[in-house]
Amino acid sequence: MAIPNPRQGLPARENGASEVITTFYRATPALAFFGVLMRKRFNALPLYHQLFLLNAALYFAVPYKSLDLLAVGRLDVSFLYAWLTSAFLHGSVSHLVGNFIYALPGMLYLDTVYTRGVQLRAYLAFAFGSGLLWACFGDGGAIGSSGAISGIATWALMHAATTRRDARVPALGALVWIMLSQIGGMLSPFAVVAYAGHLGGILAALILFPFLSPLAKRVQNAENSAVVTVKASHSRNVP
Repeated sequence: MAIPNPRQGLPARENGASEVITTFYRATPALAFFGVLMRKRFNALPLYHQLFLLNAALYFAVPYKSLDLLAVGRLDVSFLYAWLTSAFLHGSVSHLVGNFIYALPGMLYLDTVYTRGVQLRAYLAFAFGSGLLWACFGDGGAIGSSGAISGIATWALMHAATTRRDARVPALGALVWIMLSQIGGMLSPFAVVAYAGHLGGILAALILFPFLSPLAKRVQNAENSAVVTVKASHSRNVP
């Protein structure tokens, strides 16, 4: 997550709802064209590619002046929507591309283990946790998917640490380093990155991991059963 306007409050509550509606109304034609263009091809893509294309479309569709209205920055019921909308917005092309380079290893790894539906629900939960912690401890508005992506990275490392003995030590070491770097950045008085948002995504992933892990086992068991069934069928057909 990035802080486009540090130490600057979000717009007044009474104007927020109407401006948000106007912003998405203006973005609708671009998103509709994007949806028609992709159609079935979009549905066939892995979640990583879908999220990147969606974020890229929103980057070009949403006016920069409207970002503050969709950025997370208040522990306020009237701005709860921003805890999710902020995770789909970016302030620059480098911000967008950098976040999804960071997301690439974790999301491609998880794609081999979890269904797309599980990944998407987890991504939204991590985004919500990121927004919550930033709303509590952040200063100013923040946008970007890196809070949710930090949760994705944590989830991937935890899964590797608990399922692969050879990956346990490096995965846990990387996770500890990531957490300490975010805490250090959060405590720095010169931070221009929303470290609290990153940490919120990490903590959300750690809290939800015990509930996500059994879902991976179901997917793996289903795949293993399918492989066994195919092998058994093949062996019966061999003379």
